[in-house]
Amino acid sequence: MTAKKTTHKKGIVNIHGKQYATVAHRLQEFRKRYPLAQINTNLEKDEDNIVIFCCAIWVDGVVVATGWAEEVRGSTNINKTSALENCESSSVGRALAFMGFGIDGSIAAAEEVENAIEAQEQEQQQEQEPEPKPTTEQLKELKKRIEASPKKDAMAKTLQWAGVEKLEDITLEQAELLLAVE
Repeated sequence: MTAKKTTHKKGIVNIHGKQYATVAHRLQEFRKRYPLAQINTNLEKDEDNIVIFCCAIWVDGVVVATGWAEEVRGSTNINKTSALENCESSSVGRALAFMGFGIDGSIAAAEEVENAIEAQEQEQQQEQEPEPKPTTEQLKELKKRIEASPKKDAMAKTLQWAGVEKLEDITLEQAELLLAVE
């Protein structure tokens, strides 16, 4: 289920029936009203696949709004290549929203909502993908080793460890772990 988008006017995006302004739209409106104001962004964190930015907006030498954003590298298609840039833009969009630019009941910018929907869809897709299964040869070898084990109930203990009812239900990763044990 992809984000259902329709653009009504430039810079305003309808996502699932709700209006969101893009960061570019908010910035354009802001510059019309405050052409000499300063927008300062600061990279707060860029480690362990986490990027955090803070934005401060100064008007006449006074901070009038701040906005924070966090992105996880690789969490969406855009964050696979541009997490840093995406995060900085999001922090600017949030700061502008706190000043009242481009909000119609939501601080989130259109890009933030689209990214969140994409991340949720990717997570759901990963959850739906079945675990890879071992080959027939791997299963035969495992069965042979278990039957040759001097331990009483070796099969039952193996199945319990793997959390399955029959050997054919184990995952490829579990099979590889068991086969690695000599």
